[in-house]
Amino acid sequence: MEQESLILKAINTLNEKMDKGFADIKSEIKDIRDTIKVIPEMQKDILEMKNDIVGLKNDVSGLKKDVSGLKNDVSGLKKDVSGLKNDVAGLKKDVAILKYEVAEIQEKIKVIPQMQKDIKDLKIEVRQLSRTVARIEIEHGKKLEALFDAFSMHSEKIDSLEVKVESCIRRLDKHDDEIYYLKSKI
Repeated sequence: MEQESLILKAINTLNEKMDKGFADIKSEIKDIRDTIKVIPEMQKDILEMKNDIVGLKNDVSGLKKDVSGLKNDVSGLKKDVSGLKNDVAGLKKDVAILKYEVAEIQEKIKVIPQMQKDIKDLKIEVRQLSRTVARIEIEHGKKLEALFDAFSMHSEKIDSLEVKVESCIRRLDKHDDEIYYLKSKI
């Protein structure tokens, strides 16, 4: 009975450790999946920014053509020079903003190779975790099988011993009866 209790405790302890290990692995896999989900959105944003930059470059190119045309007309439009100066100042601000935005985009683009490396590393780690989980399942399966075999052997031994004890009890009862009979004859 005490051995059965020890075996049950060992099985329960092993089960708790396996549950905790699997919970930790599931949590890590969920974190990896959450990280991977963000990448397509980032790629979409980068593509949109690239398209915006192309459009802005086209706008700047068109503005440059307009400025050269204005230079040819400057001689007849001296009154409008002050207005053009204000427009040019606004364009300079826009170009400065564009340069700043382009610099930010370039910084974001620099992160992509590292993200790709991180994704590869995560895939490797997930594969390693999968292999580890499979190995643990196999090892624990063998151990549990051995425990169940030992439990079955103990159960069979107990059954055998119960039969022998019952036989001994019958003999003792028979001997008691015989002793009683012999004493009664004396």
